[in-house]
Amino acid sequence: MKAVSMYKCEKCGRVYETESEAEKCENLHVKPIDVKLPWPWGASDCGHYCKGFPYRVVVKFENNRYALYDFKWESTVNGANKELADEWYRRKESEFK
Repeated sequence: MKAVSMYKCEKCGRVYETESEAEKCENLHVKPIDVKLPWPWGASDCGHYCKGFPYRVVVKFENNRYALYDFKWESTVNGANKELADEWYRRKESEFK
């Protein structure tokens, strides 16, 4: 029997054969540092789809890059997406601190 060493990215959980590959993956993950609405609140016409949430947000990251995110779904107390959202948030919560 042979022991096998694997290395895991602490940000996303992906497993690599070498430590340098895992470190490279960890360095690719950046933390969000600011969130802005790309236009004044209520300026978008998304009907009832957004349910009061902003339709889009712009996120600034620690490496000074930006990303635009669109509203996809809402997590409600007993909604169908609650478990999915809660699990995602639990795994990612440490990255937002």
